[in-house]
This record gives sequence, structure tokens and C-alpha cells, in this order.
Amino acid sequence: SMTTLVSNLNKVLNMVTRKQQRKRQPKQTSRRRMRARVVTPRMRVNTIPAAVNTASSIRSKQPGVQRQSNTDRLIQKTIPAGMPTGGVVVDQIVSTTITDRLRAQASLYQRIRYIRLTFEIQTQTPTTVSGGYVAAFVKDPELVIGSGISGLKRLTAVQDAKTTKWWQSTVIDIKPNQMDYYCANGNDIRWFSPGRLVILCDGSPNQPVEVTVVLKWHVELKEPALQALPVTLPQVVLTATKLQYSERTSGGTDGRLRAFNTNSAGLDTEIKIVDAFTGLPSIGTIAQLGGLWYQLPYPVTSSNSDSEIRTMHFIKFDQMNADDLECELYALPLSNSKVEEHFEDNIYFVRGTTFSPIVSSEILVDENSTSGFWIASPSPSVTQHLMISKRFQETQPAESSQLSTTVESQLSMLCQQMQLQ
Repeated sequence: SMTTLVSNLNKVLNMVTRKQQRKRQPKQTSRRRMRARVVTPRMRVNTIPAAVNTASSIRSKQPGVQRQSNTDRLIQKTIPAGMPTGGVVVDQIVSTTITDRLRAQASLYQRIRYIRLTFEIQTQTPTTVSGGYVAAFVKDPELVIGSGISGLKRLTAVQDAKTTKWWQSTVIDIKPNQMDYYCANGNDIRWFSPGRLVILCDGSPNQPVEVTVVLKWHVELKEPALQALPVTLPQVVLTATKLQYSERTSGGTDGRLRAFNTNSAGLDTEIKIVDAFTGLPSIGTIAQLGGLWYQLPYPVTSSNSDSEIRTMHFIKFDQMNADDLECELYALPLSNSKVEEHFEDNIYFVRGTTFSPIVSSEILVDENSTSGFWIASPSPSVTQHLMISKRFQETQPAESSQLSTTVESQLSMLCQQMQLQ
């Protein structure tokens, strides 16, 4: 009937309405309780492919490239009056050891690239001085320049060479070849040097000239490493007339090696050991090091208590008091190898004798005994360099003499005549 139909429709409509109302209401979510994470240890099984105690590899990571720049005083010297034309004023090879700062920085790397080099040649002299000089940077470090008139011709032919008066300062700005040189010196100079600075005299000065060369460098260092720097040690030269063993003038047994200067009348005047040699460090430095050892240029003989002849090869300088040194001869650079007996008034060395310094790596000593021996021929390394890293500071030779300049000019003329023939 109609009533039943309407009732059924109302029921359906009420059901649809309740479903829609339930969809519109937000769903109530229950709070979850956070639980602590429990890490369960993994059991070792036989199927692990790698060993349990696998060592980790440690890699050294440093900046690969570093740029450095600085200004250093390179050379300071006095040009004597009357220096011949073509005489060598400066002939300086550029390498990582040219200045102390660059040497220390380059010792931490393997390669170096010279970005810019600037040489400031400063002369301190009045405008009344005569003559001048020629300066140039030679990019081939093995290029032969020489001295004399022929040397001036070769140096003037170098690109960007500058000729000026003695009283004028000049600046040489160089952009070296953009290649990576080695920081350590080797056999081939072209692998570690971008060139050299050469200054020749162009007209004799009528008075002494003070010349100062300042270097401004800007480099790029690559490939970090740690190099073993060579130990630079000065050679010692005897400047006194003689070094001999002598007792005290008042008598007694306190005899030692003494230095004397002999005048034209043949009279000897004793001087201090510290004043008898050139090239020795200060007394404080020697005392701090516990003495310095040097090798003799030739062996000398002495005797012991049994009148047996002994051969001495070394000399040691040590502090005697606050203002003087003492020296003694040794068979080996060991304290127990000291000479026992001297021949009275025996002259061991004369003026001009050179003593070569030694380092600890040149002597092998057994810690359990008092014996040791001198390494006469050190073993070469893979690069055929001596394992002992040592370099001498020798006295610079005199400037080119007039004789050498004349001989070179004569040889140059002879070569030209042979070419014409």
C-alpha cells in the first residue's frame, strides 16, 4: 500500500543520512606509544666474506696546491773600484734554495711553478761614478755567458737585457716558463731551475759601488711531501800563521794547541783560537752543541805514553772559557780517541789550511762499546746521491781578473780568425 511504500522510503533516506554524517566526522586516532629501539647484536657466522679484523687504510689528505709570495734581500756586495769591463758582478741561479723562506716552504712540496719573479737592482753611489752594468735574466740556466767583452755581447743579446749606469737602479720583471719544476735539486739543472740572473760590469767604476739585489717571488707549490733539507755547514780556514803544540810560556805541563802570528822579524805572537780561524760559529753555539768536529785535510802523527806513533784525522773545537775556544786532535770523532802525547813545538798546520765539517750520520758508533769507525765512502742512494746530506759553504772566488778577461778575448779573436779561414 501507499503507507508501506512511504515508510520504506523514509527508512532508506534515514540510512543514507546517517552514513553521510559518519563520513563527515573526523576519525579519532589513538595515541601510539613510542617504544625504545633495541639493537640486537648480530651473530658472527661463517658466511661473512671478509675477515673480521680488517685493517682500515689511512690516507693523507692535504691541500694539493698552495700559493706563496714574499720579498727577500738576495745579494749585497761591494764592487771594487777599477773592476775590469766584463767582470762578473752577479751570476745567481734561481732555485728553491735561493732564499731561506722559499727553501723552507718548498721543503713541504714536490713541485713548484714560478708565477712571477722581480729583481730590483739597487745601487748606492753618487752620480759622479763612472761606468755601468748590463743585467739580464737568462731562462736557460746552462747557457754560457762568460765574462769580458765576449760575455757582454752574449748577455746584451739576451731578450729584455738592460744596460744602465752604476748610479741608476733598475727592475727586471720576469714571467718564467709556466712549467712545474722539482723542488729538490737534481742532476739536470733545467728540471729545477727556471734560469739565472747575470750582471756584468760595463765600464770600470772609478770608486767602490754598493749593489743590493732584492727578489720578489710569487710561486705555486704542488704535491705535498716532506723533504730532507741538506745541512749547510761552513768550512773552517786557518787565518793565523801556524797552529802548533806548545807549553805555557811560564813553564808547566798545561800544553795545548796554540795559534801564532809570525811577523817579518820572525817573532811569534800568540792569538786566541777563536780569532785564528774563519768560519767558526759563535762560542755560545759551540758550547750549546757540546763542541764541533772537523776532518783534517791530511792526517798528522803523534805519540802515546808508550812512544807509539798514532795518526790523527779529526779536530774538535770546544769552549775553553767565556771568550775563547780550545781545539784538540783525535784519531776518531770520539771522546776516547783524543791524542795522548804531542811532540813539543810541533807545527801541525799553517795559514790557509781548510777543515771540513762532519755530521753525526758520517760516523757509526756502537752504543754498547766505545768503538766506532769513520765512513770514508758513504753508500749512494737510488738517485746516485750520497746518503749523507751535506753542503759546504766555500769562500767565493775573486772577481774575474784582467788576465782571465784578456785570455778569453784572445781565444775569441782566435776563433773568429779560424772561422774566416
